[in-house]
Amino acid sequence: MDTKNIITVIIIILVVGVVGFFCLKMGEDKDTRTPSSYRPFGVSGTNPGQMKAPMGVALDSSGNIYVADTGNNRVQVYDSKTLKLNYSWGEVGSDVGQFDKPSALIFSKDGELFVLDRQNNRIQRFASDGKFIGEIGSLGQETGQLAYPKGIFIDKDNFLYVADTENNRIQKFTHDGNFVFTFGEFGTGSGFFNHPEGVAVDSVGNIYVADTGNSRIQKFNAEGQFITLWGIKGTARGEFMTPSAIDVYFKEEQEFIYVVDSSNCTVSKYTSGGEQKSVWGSKGSADNQLYAPGSIFITKDEDIYLADSGNDRIVKMSYWNMPENIKLPDNTVDKTKSNDKKSEDENSLNSTLTPQVDVKPDEQPPEKVEVKSKSVKDTDKKVETKKTTSANKPANANNNNKGNTNVVPVPSAPIKNDGSFEDDFDDEEENNSNSFSAPSKPKFNPKNQESVNF
Repeated sequence: MDTKNIITVIIIILVVGVVGFFCLKMGEDKDTRTPSSYRPFGVSGTNPGQMKAPMGVALDSSGNIYVADTGNNRVQVYDSKTLKLNYSWGEVGSDVGQFDKPSALIFSKDGELFVLDRQNNRIQRFASDGKFIGEIGSLGQETGQLAYPKGIFIDKDNFLYVADTENNRIQKFTHDGNFVFTFGEFGTGSGFFNHPEGVAVDSVGNIYVADTGNSRIQKFNAEGQFITLWGIKGTARGEFMTPSAIDVYFKEEQEFIYVVDSSNCTVSKYTSGGEQKSVWGSKGSADNQLYAPGSIFITKDEDIYLADSGNDRIVKMSYWNMPENIKLPDNTVDKTKSNDKKSEDENSLNSTLTPQVDVKPDEQPPEKVEVKSKSVKDTDKKVETKKTTSANKPANANNNNKGNTNVVPVPSAPIKNDGSFEDDFDDEEENNSNSFSAPSKPKFNPKNQESVNF
C-alpha cells in the first residue's frame, strides 16, 4: 500500500472515530448528570443580610431571591445578580408580619408571597414588597387547622398545599385560604404518614409527599388517593434518612422530582415514577457540600437553589458553568459545629463564605416598606390567643390589622431553647445525622403548646 492510500485510511479512521464519539455523546442521558457549578452565598450572623439556619428559599418573577431566615425570624430579599441585600422584614412574635421560625416560602401565580410561619401554626400572605395581606391556619387538629407544618406548595391552578407535619396529613386550600380537603394519618402503610415535611404537585395534579419519618416519597393522585411510593431507610443510593423537601421540574413533556435528604445531606433527582436519575451531595461546608439542607427551589432553566441551613447560606447549583460575574472574596467564618472526626471536611466546618450585604453592620437594611404596623404583642401570650381560632380561618380574617409591615433590624435577644434549629443541629451532630426519632403518634396537646416536642 502506497503512502497516499495509508493517509486516506488514517483520515477515514479519524473521521469515523470523531463521528462515533459525537453519536455517543448525543445518546448520553443528560438527566443523569450532577451539577457542575456551585455558588454559595451568605454568612452566619444576625446583622442585615446575614443568615441563621435559613430553611426556605424562592425566586420571584424578576429573579430576586427570597430567603426564610429561620433563626433570625425574618424574610430577606437579595438581588440575584449582585447577591446584595435589597430589604427585609420580620421579627419574633405572633402579630402580622412577625414570625416564629419561618420555615418555607413560595410565590403564587399572581406574585403573592406565602410564608410558612411554623411555630405560629399559620401561613402568612404578603405582597412581594412585604405588605401583609392575610393569613391561613391556627393551632389545632380540626380541618383547616395546623400543627407545626413544615412544607408548602402552590400548584398551577393556584391551590395551596400544606405538609401539616404534627397532624400527619396533607391539607389543600384555595389561594384565599378556604379549606378544600385533607388526606393522611399516622402510620407506616401505604398512604399513611410519619411527620411529613415536604409536598409538591406536578402539572396533572399528582401530589408528592416527603414522608420524612418513614424515610420515603409517596405519590398520590389529585384526589389524594395513593398511587406508589419509593425509598427505604438508609444511606446508600436510592435510600433516605429524613427526606425533608421536594420540588417538581417539568422538561420536554417529562417531569422530574427533586428530593432533599436533610440527614444524608444529599439531593436526588427522580422521574415521576420513582426511577432515580442522579444523586449528589455530602456532609460538609465546601461549595459542593451541604449540612442539614432545608427547602429547594428549581427555576425554569433547572438551576437549583437550596437552603443550606446548617451552613447558614444559600447554594445555587447549575448543570452548566455559570458566568464569572459574581466575585466571591475569601471570608473565613468559624462554624465549628461538627464533632465527627472521620474526615478533614467533617473535622471542621470553617467555611469560606461571602457576606453579600451592601449595608454597614450597625445599620438597618434599606427601607422599601413604609413603617405602619401593629404594636408587638407579648410573645408569652401568643399561644393563648391562637388556641381559640376557628378551624376554617379565611385569609382576610385579620383585615382590621391589614397594613404595611415593618422593615426591622434583627432581634438581639437569643433564641429560646424551644426546638430552635441551633439546638436541632447540635443534637443531629451527636447522633451522627443518621437517625430520625419520631414519636409513635403525634405529640400534640392543644391545651399546652409548650409540651410539644418535635
